[in-house]
Formats: sequence, structure tokens, C-alpha cells
Amino acid sequence: MPIREAETNFVNLPEKEQEEIRDEIAQKPPQQETDPATLHNKTRHVPLIARGVATRPSFMQALQEWEGYVTAISDETFTALLIDVTAGSSTEEEEVELLLDDLSQGDLELLKLGAIFRWVIGYLRDPNGSKRRVSQIVFRRLPAWTKMDLLSARQRAQDLKSALVWED
Repeated sequence: MPIREAETNFVNLPEKEQEEIRDEIAQKPPQQETDPATLHNKTRHVPLIARGVATRPSFMQALQEWEGYVTAISDETFTALLIDVTAGSSTEEEEVELLLDDLSQGDLELLKLGAIFRWVIGYLRDPNGSKRRVSQIVFRRLPAWTKMDLLSARQRAQDLKSALVWED
């Protein structure tokens, strides 16, 4: 709603000066209300926001990695057998007990006997250059292929190949 009337209370001004001020206010065009709730279908002027500077994403520099599978689950912990990925080992080497509190909500939902996960200890480097030592446990989202799965898939592919009839 436009502001139309001038303020009529002047403190300690002579009558003549009050009249001059009233005349000056009356000659100015009415000011428009700037409250967004009262603008209705009028164009709003949105202030330009400074564009952000492109930054590097965070990345993890692994110091130690293990791959493991869950062998037992209790109220506060789970037990797993680990393979040392960093050392290039292919046999189970270590049994560990890890806290359920160390898991993200998404990974906690994947926790079950036999579930495969990776545990990484390393430095998380932020875009601003800072680094923190972190321990991260991530459960596999896709099922692991067993040797039997691979043999079965290879046999199925061979059967399909044999069934193809090529015409000249």
C-alpha cells in the first residue's frame, strides 16, 4: 500500500516551516511498499548473490585398508574377519571387534552375518586444505560374485553362443 500522508507531528518547529515541509512531502510521488507479502503479482527485484569459487572435492588418502566380512553381531559391537588390502594379502589374517556406533545409518541397515565391508584408516583432505585422520567403514552395496556365480555365467554365455545360428 502506498504511503500517502505526511507525518503531522513536528517537534518545536515554527508554523511556517511545518507548512513548507508538508508541501514538499505532498509534491513527492508516493513510495511503494516493499513488503513481499503485499507485492502480489508484481515483479520482485532479487539481489545478486556473489557466485561461489569452484573448490576441489574432499578426498581420502588411505594409510591402511582392510576388507572383511561380519561373523557375529551383538548389541553394541560386531565381529569380523579381515584381509589386509594394503599389504596385498589374500588370506584372512585378523579378527576384530568394531563398534556399531562407528557405522553410518545407511551402513547400519546393511549389517548382517556375512556382509562384506571395507575399513579404511587415512587422512580426509578438505577443499580448504585441512586434513583429519579418519576411520571409515563402508559396507558393500552390491553382492559379491562367487567363483560359482562366475562359472555359471560363463557357462550360460557359452550355451547362448552355441545356440546362435549365423546366416550368410
